[in-house]
Amino acid sequence: MGMILCLASRKDLPSLTFKKSPRMDRTAWIVVIICGFGLFWWFGQQAEYVDRARQAQSQKAAAGAAGSAPGQGAGAGEQKVVEEPAEVRTVTLSNEKAEWVFTTDGGGIKSVRLKKHNLKYRVKDSEVDADKEPKVELNVHSSHPIGELSKDVGKFEDLNYKVITSDESKIILQANDGDLQITKTFKLTSPGDDAGNGHVVQLELRMKHTGDKRPYTLSDYYLYTGAMAALFPKEWETQTGFSYYFDEDDEFQDVNHFEDEDLAYTEACSEFIWGSVENQFYAINICAEKEYDGGIWATRRSVKLPGYDKDPGKYYAVEGAIRLPVHSLEPGQEQVFNYDIYTGPKDYQILKKMDRERVEMTGFGRMPVFGWMAEPFSKPLSSLMAFLYGWFGNYGWAIICITLIIRLAIWPLHIKSQRTMKRMSLLQPKMKELKEKYKDNPQKMNQETMGLYRDYGVNPLGGCLPILLQMPIFLGFFAMLRSAVELRHEPWLGWVEDLSMPDTIAEPGGFPLNILPILMGVTMVLQMRMTPSTGDKMQRRIFMLMPIIFLIFCYGFASALALYWTAQNIISIGQTWLLRNRQDVELVKRKRVPRPAPGKGRPSFNAPAKKKPKRKQIRTGGGKGRRS
Repeated sequence: MGMILCLASRKDLPSLTFKKSPRMDRTAWIVVIICGFGLFWWFGQQAEYVDRARQAQSQKAAAGAAGSAPGQGAGAGEQKVVEEPAEVRTVTLSNEKAEWVFTTDGGGIKSVRLKKHNLKYRVKDSEVDADKEPKVELNVHSSHPIGELSKDVGKFEDLNYKVITSDESKIILQANDGDLQITKTFKLTSPGDDAGNGHVVQLELRMKHTGDKRPYTLSDYYLYTGAMAALFPKEWETQTGFSYYFDEDDEFQDVNHFEDEDLAYTEACSEFIWGSVENQFYAINICAEKEYDGGIWATRRSVKLPGYDKDPGKYYAVEGAIRLPVHSLEPGQEQVFNYDIYTGPKDYQILKKMDRERVEMTGFGRMPVFGWMAEPFSKPLSSLMAFLYGWFGNYGWAIICITLIIRLAIWPLHIKSQRTMKRMSLLQPKMKELKEKYKDNPQKMNQETMGLYRDYGVNPLGGCLPILLQMPIFLGFFAMLRSAVELRHEPWLGWVEDLSMPDTIAEPGGFPLNILPILMGVTMVLQMRMTPSTGDKMQRRIFMLMPIIFLIFCYGFASALALYWTAQNIISIGQTWLLRNRQDVELVKRKRVPRPAPGKGRPSFNAPAKKKPKRKQIRTGGGKGRRS
């Protein structure tokens, strides 16, 4: 219809005339109204159909994540015999760092309790024993244990294992899936035995074909990594997700990725090494002994955070699994796979000592856009902060000391920047004259402005050098503090209870009052007022917006970042005050060296090239024998 109207509206086509009829108009209007109601009813039916489809998909994903019904793990066309559930038995193993609760329901780690990591804020002046305070627990948002087998997204085998043997550091579980005998041996490590500082559990997965029928394809099975959600609502939800390393690179999918049609995410991975579920500070990681062609599945589901019953549909847990290597198990054969299961903090000082690129769990390079720039600074800053913490015993003072070291390192650049900005401020009257003189000729004005900079030895970019150098350091701090588990529950100067969270002292009217970001904005304004003004009014106005931008950017972030920027502002103010009172910058006009004319002193590219004289030929006397 649109094409017909378009063609009919063209002037080069002959006009079309119709004889009007009142009956025809009335009939046409009735048809149009009926068609309109029909279309309205059809769109309503389609919307209801789409809503029902989405609800069914969500219910399917939720049901799969919560656990499959008996017999759901069987292949197509197969039916499993529904057996009475056996008695579930749990065994707890522990070392200095954590305690692991193993269960026979699924044959894996039901939960992990980290002994050195308190769940809540540090209680001031409390006589409660630190060992009795609530600790951080992992995999509390899943009814399936870490290391359970599944065959697809949420389709768990639901096998009942029996305990073959167990002691203080090892447990062996065994079950049968038809003719496939599955034996899992879990062995704890001590802080001195492995690079994971006691947070690693070694898993030996032995699969044996005990029948005489069809072979088993072991790549149909997945190892469950567990589930992970944020500890508190204030944590960044974009740092809760599923990460996996393959083909010499790591990928990370946060909770916002699993929406609508992406409720379930699967991918085949070549040169696969590990997969993990993570939140802002902790991770559950299953790492293979050697790389292989594998794959992953991951999904999310709505959960309630412990102690936070508000907004039950707002918070999510992410869970996933890693696929076993491609291998066909014939009758009578068995295959053994070895994995390391890391259940602990995303501490750079621990992860950097571990092999197979597990240091990527820190997520220093995952920051959007600027991750490639931040990662080279995040790693040395994290090591330096840990070293200074050994001296001061407080991360707040360690951050201030790092700031002082950085400011002293760029002190020569700061001096050069202040001199440049002072000269540029003294040049403002001359630049104003040029703008008035050549206001109708912008090209000429730019040429004369650059000549003015040349005459007085001013580099217009010299004042930006300290800022350009500080930005990568600032981004490195930002990326490091996103997952700096060392800062959890670390206080500073009384009112800051946790350097990894905003320093909220009150919430008048529901709005959080954070002191350090406000101090950061105030010190930025004072610093700019002490800096010589350069540029036009529009540039100065844009420059004055920087405190507001940084205030908004850092207001809801970790207080450690605002502490770093506030400390560097105060140190910079002191440096500027010293330079302003001890140095007197004057404008000294340099003599312009006239350029030599073409042909005098240097060749001109437009001058015609001189012809080279012909080389004289020397006769060799060959004509003596000629006839006359």
